[in-house]
Amino acid sequence: MTGALRRCLAWFAILLVCAGTASCGLADRIPPSGHRSTPPAQPRELTAPLLFWPVKKAEPGACPAGLKLAVDDEPNGICLRLGAAALVVDRLKAVSLDPGQSGDWAVDITLADGDAEPFNRLTEELSQQTDPKNRMVLTIGVPPDGRLLTAPSVPQRIDGAQLTISGSFTRDQAERLVHDLGG
Repeated sequence: MTGALRRCLAWFAILLVCAGTASCGLADRIPPSGHRSTPPAQPRELTAPLLFWPVKKAEPGACPAGLKLAVDDEPNGICLRLGAAALVVDRLKAVSLDPGQSGDWAVDITLADGDAEPFNRLTEELSQQTDPKNRMVLTIGVPPDGRLLTAPSVPQRIDGAQLTISGSFTRDQAERLVHDLGG
């Protein structure tokens, strides 16, 4: 099986796990040409960091007020307690709006050169865990004040620097995310 096919199957599995949740999922895919509604942004510093967190524990219900390093996964009705941030991204190579293939909007991200390999290693480590410890949480900023972007399960290592944050985004929500990520 080629690396590209393996990545495609991995992201398809993640999308299946995350389908139907408002917390959205990731997909490692290259959108068909002509489907970008805005050109990729030039590399730039983020105003708030994009953080990748491993999940240490999932508990039913909302997170208790004031609990640090936890985020509410409201669609699933659980509190995700996080380990230390595994990757902190302060700069993106590119970020752009993607109308998606199902009518839901998405955001395409290209990580800076130095962040791709740590991202790849993180997905490999998480893929060897069982639920909920195989979940990867992405936030803008540090919880509890940071904003949850996605919390998918990671079934296998993901290679490369390109990813897509997708889910049930409206165009306005996706545009806000592009803006927040420096696009």
